[in-house]
Amino acid sequence: MNIPSIIALILIFLYFIYARKGLAYKRHFITWGCLLLGLEAGLRHISVGPDTPHYYEMFKYACNSSWADVFSGFTVGASEFRDPAFVVLEKIFSQFIPSWQLFLVAVAFFYFYGLWKILTRYTESIEGALLAFILYLSLFNIIALSGLRQCITTGIAFYLIPLINDRKWKIVIPIILAGSTIHISLLFMLGFIPLMIMPNRIKKSFYLIAIILMPVIAISSRSIVSYMASFLANDYYASYANGDNDESPIVYVLLCAFISIYEYLNCRKLIESKRLSFLVPSNILMTLSVPLIFLDGTMIRIGQYFTLYMMVSLPYVFDHVSYRRIAYVVCTTFLIYRVLTSSNIYHFFWENVPGFMYY
Repeated sequence: MNIPSIIALILIFLYFIYARKGLAYKRHFITWGCLLLGLEAGLRHISVGPDTPHYYEMFKYACNSSWADVFSGFTVGASEFRDPAFVVLEKIFSQFIPSWQLFLVAVAFFYFYGLWKILTRYTESIEGALLAFILYLSLFNIIALSGLRQCITTGIAFYLIPLINDRKWKIVIPIILAGSTIHISLLFMLGFIPLMIMPNRIKKSFYLIAIILMPVIAISSRSIVSYMASFLANDYYASYANGDNDESPIVYVLLCAFISIYEYLNCRKLIESKRLSFLVPSNILMTLSVPLIFLDGTMIRIGQYFTLYMMVSLPYVFDHVSYRRIAYVVCTTFLIYRVLTSSNIYHFFWENVPGFMYY
């Protein structure tokens, strides 16, 4: 069952309904979009998503473990857990609701409510909201269907964006440091700090340098990832640098690169908006991180903290160009085609899937 295609068609149908009613119904449209995506993530079968079976086993382990075992993950040299606070969250949740499926629903709600807040706050049109959701289905749908730890930390990042935009570092930094114990990749959000402080003129120059460096980063990705992993006392993350390149999503990389270059050419529109001052820094960080995917497809986990905000930046640029209608039609049509022609296998949790069994 190709659920993303069904969601895309429902969203197109809802768009034509709400577009006639006016901009005041943008919030209703975004609510429906986040609800549909949340149901997809929360009601999925254990077989959906490459990491879901592993997280199912982790949840069962947390349910059956003692509190001492759960907190042992915070000790120096602990090997059981890479990101110890996640297991603590599982243990706390299981004490009240010992249900794996409801845990998935809770994580999906946390994540998509954060996305709802971003889209309702920063998108300016119903067309922009539609493009944001189709862009999500085309490029980012796997995020909420795979790694639960990073799904939670990406949700935390959503809630942090308004604080980052207002430069409330005394709140942002402690939350990032605490959240990194759920998944250490949240520390990449600290990259916003110097870029937000940087003057706009220098920021634009740095954006151009980041684009020029993309091929260099792609070629040197193994050395870069190995260097970053050297700061962590964990062989699991070091293995990313030493593994074989089983999957390099070249289309994803090229699309992100194309959008980054396009938005650089329209950088002035992004810089002039104080309400969206986080977008240029996120584009710079996206441009620097996306080429790492050439090493391994799993490196998408670094860039997702920044690529997701294309859901805001691309519609914003389209809303402020003279060829607005053409841009929306061409881009949305292309992305819908990608969604409809993709091979996505999805099962709901109540379905019987050979080789997978809940216990």
